[in-house]
Amino acid sequence: MQDVSERTGTALEESQVRASAGPPELNGFQRLTIDVSDTGTSMAPLELVSLGDGLDNVVSSTSRSFAAYRALETERPDALFQDHLAEYLAGAAVLEKQRAQLAEGKNPGVRFAVRTKYFDDALMSAVAEIKEATPDAKIQVVIFGCGMDARTWRLPEASSPDAPSPDAPSPDASSSDISAGTNSSAQIADAAPLVETVFEGDRPDVIKLKRQLLGELEGMGRLPPLRLARRRVMLPINLNDATWQDVLVEEGYRVSEPTVWLFEGLVMYLDPPAVIDLLESAARLSAPGSVMLVSGISDQAVTRGKQSASLVRRSWTWGCREPEAFFNAHGWHVRKVDDVTKGMFGRELPTTPGREPNLTWYLTAVKV
Repeated sequence: MQDVSERTGTALEESQVRASAGPPELNGFQRLTIDVSDTGTSMAPLELVSLGDGLDNVVSSTSRSFAAYRALETERPDALFQDHLAEYLAGAAVLEKQRAQLAEGKNPGVRFAVRTKYFDDALMSAVAEIKEATPDAKIQVVIFGCGMDARTWRLPEASSPDAPSPDAPSPDASSSDISAGTNSSAQIADAAPLVETVFEGDRPDVIKLKRQLLGELEGMGRLPPLRLARRRVMLPINLNDATWQDVLVEEGYRVSEPTVWLFEGLVMYLDPPAVIDLLESAARLSAPGSVMLVSGISDQAVTRGKQSASLVRRSWTWGCREPEAFFNAHGWHVRKVDDVTKGMFGRELPTTPGREPNLTWYLTAVKV
């Protein structure tokens, strides 16, 4: 679940994946070679190499490759965002492979730059809207499928009017949630964080590795203070199991406070009943004015993915060609659906003739 990625419509998802070692399912995989020769783009094959990092399968492993995409975007002079933790969270081996692609003039991560920028802006807009409507609210952010997401540290961007003053005293970074088994928090008094709590949820293997990597960064003195929230909580969860709701509440989620839900590269990997449960349960847990932000794909894309050689695309289980009607029917009021098949922010995305609209869509909905 970021685990996962665009985990939709990405270079990975538009590719063929062949395993040069290990069984086809690639649980405990050794090496993946991603061949995009049939996508109509000029991208060369890309390998992802397991580092023995404990990630359980190819979908979980993409959490590191997508962090590498964000790291490479950060290096660009025209970068759409800055993510200075992404390089370490990606790992040297994955980053080296993707940097080699850039040296050849390829940019397999362009989709993730667009998606990251889009949901950075959408998240900050949702928080600002809630703060304007309810100034005293203790806003919560729930990021399911968080992968190696580092928004809690890097948002708001330094150029944002909501960013903490650079002269504000820095809180103790060691109190952020980075320990191997705790959900401790950082209390930021003077930097005036925009939200109270960020809850990050993903598969247990992804959360375990993320905790480990953040702990290593802290040990080196390289983990900055939280910017977006006063506290951060990591949740190892399985969203195909409805018990995630109990876990969230037990860890301090407040049903009385407004929430921004961010599901980025997540829903296409859930069982169809679990998608309905996720939307309806989130609606029940949400105070009025809460916002949901989702990236998704069409059902046609899922059908094609099942017949693909791509292990990532074969992992897709849910898509929707009419997301507005679907979300409206399950507890939310959709404000907009953006078709990002061709790109945004001045970045064109690789495409092929005849590609249907809403192959990749980004949605904003509210709880009324």
